[in-house]
Amino acid sequence: MNWLFLVSSAMTLIIGLYLYWKFEVIQILMDIKFNPDLYIIGLSIFLFFIGCVGYVAITHENICLFYWYLLSLVILMMLYVPIGLAALKFSADGYKKGKDAKEVWIALHNYFELPVSRKLMDEIQNALQCCGITDSGYRDWNHNFHLECNENNSRPEKCSVPSSCCKLHRDKHTDPVCGTHVLNNTIMSQLQVEDMIYTRGCLGVLGGSLQRSSSILGILSLGSACIVFLSFILTVATIKITSEKPRHFRMQNYLVGRRHNLYNDEDLYPVSHSPIIDTTSKPSAVDLKFTL
Repeated sequence: MNWLFLVSSAMTLIIGLYLYWKFEVIQILMDIKFNPDLYIIGLSIFLFFIGCVGYVAITHENICLFYWYLLSLVILMMLYVPIGLAALKFSADGYKKGKDAKEVWIALHNYFELPVSRKLMDEIQNALQCCGITDSGYRDWNHNFHLECNENNSRPEKCSVPSSCCKLHRDKHTDPVCGTHVLNNTIMSQLQVEDMIYTRGCLGVLGGSLQRSSSILGILSLGSACIVFLSFILTVATIKITSEKPRHFRMQNYLVGRRHNLYNDEDLYPVSHSPIIDTTSKPSAVDLKFTL
């Protein structure tokens, strides 16, 4: 099952990097105080470490590495179960906690005054394909005094919404004036408005997406905890089998391997069994007398 840990580490790393890229928008809308992307990236590194340790332990039948592998599985179970329960809990009430979104409301009110607010709202609405903040959707822009649709407002942009609320046309470009007069019910019908702009609020879009994602994450985490528990049982059984192997059986395997290596050495470097005559040495006096 070590390949499962290696694949899981790659998938977890991708999720962590995606959250690292998108977390700023999520944090602002949902009022989340902690940053989960770094924890997820760290979890991916830990999963890769577990997979490598398990592979080396199995291939070399190393009891010490098996115990380290067991300890890693216990730590992993202690991580998966709380993460799964927290994800399921967040899927139930995460949207309610983010209903205030004070920073987004400030950006909506200061859309025309502060370039930072304009950039923030445009990025959120373009990324999530939404308009406004709450369940009122695009009508939240009626709270901006530049856009509010009443008789006292004489500005040319009144009863409109920003161009970031506009839907993409077939040529992948937005009409910068598509949001004109959409807040005026006497000029446009609801069907005409829905055909030109996104009408859902960003909190509703993001909340629904996060609730679905959290439910999937919770189920996968608890399922992964069950797989880790099964790996724990199999590892304990493997340790028991490895420990009960007779010592002479392992020694016999070692001797057979050594003998095989010696035979290979003799094949590569053959040894001559004929007597070796030293032709460089001088004959002794006894040898000369014998020859005479």
